[in-house]
Amino acid sequence: DTYMDWLSVDVPLLHQIQVEVHRAPGKKGTGGAIDFFDQMENAGYLRFHKEPNIQWGPDNVEYSFIKVEKAFMEGN
Repeated sequence: DTYMDWLSVDVPLLHQIQVEVHRAPGKKGTGGAIDFFDQMENAGYLRFHKEPNIQWGPDNVEYSFIKVEKAFMEGN
């Protein structure tokens, strides 16, 4: 629920973010996982790593993001 705070203009630029998601709902528009990934991409973050945290169960997944220039996202 806090990811929008990470993308705020009041927060210094984060070049890399690692987060663990627990049992995230997937429906678009509900503030769930799809909205999270859409917002991260819109802010210029690409997911470069995904790993299940099998120690704590199959519903916990770690994701790593890196900030890229908008031109990179557009293929320029």
